[in-house]
Parts: sequence; C-alpha cells; structure tokens
Amino acid sequence: MAAFVPLDAAKRHLGVTTTPGDPDELDLQRKLDAAETIVLDYVKTPYVPGEDPTGRVDRLLEAGILLELGELYAFHGDNLETQIRQAADGYLIPVITALLHRLRDPALA
Repeated sequence: MAAFVPLDAAKRHLGVTTTPGDPDELDLQRKLDAAETIVLDYVKTPYVPGEDPTGRVDRLLEAGILLELGELYAFHGDNLETQIRQAADGYLIPVITALLHRLRDPALA
C-alpha cells in the first residue's frame, strides 16, 4: 500500500470520485502502489515518509508519484496506437525525471 500519497489525495489529483469497495478504487490503489514503486525505484534510495524533518523529500516524492500515477491512469496499455509517451522505453517522462533527479542516487560506472 502506498505510503507517500494517500488514496484520497490521488483521487483528488485525478478528479476521480469512487466510494469504498468500488472496483475502480481497487484498480486506482494498485496504480498508486505501482507509481510509488516506480518513483522509488528511479531514485534508488530508500526513503521513509516523514523521515526528512523539512518535508522537502516527501513533497518531491509525492509530486513525482502523482505525476506517474497520472501516466499510469491515462495510458493503461489497451490502445497502443494512441498511447504516445514522451519518454524513451524504460524511462520516466521528462517532467518526472527533472523533478526527481536531485534525489536520485547516481549510478556508478
């Protein structure tokens, strides 16, 4: 279950209205969990919500997770002809990488 972004915040971000128990809510929770996993995997550093006393890290991660959630919500893979992402295969879209690059642990060559 996603730790950085509560489901209610994700629903507000997407403009989605569901009630508890609605099958669409379960699908949204899965996408939210996946978005968080994708973002945390990108930054390569284990972060714990609330660990940064300034809240800076939490806010950056939350923004990245919400943006990635928007991507997963909009492009769910059922129509590849219209699904045109700005990212190269295997990478996040540029706006997310620009947001999160300062948190990313650089790879060693």
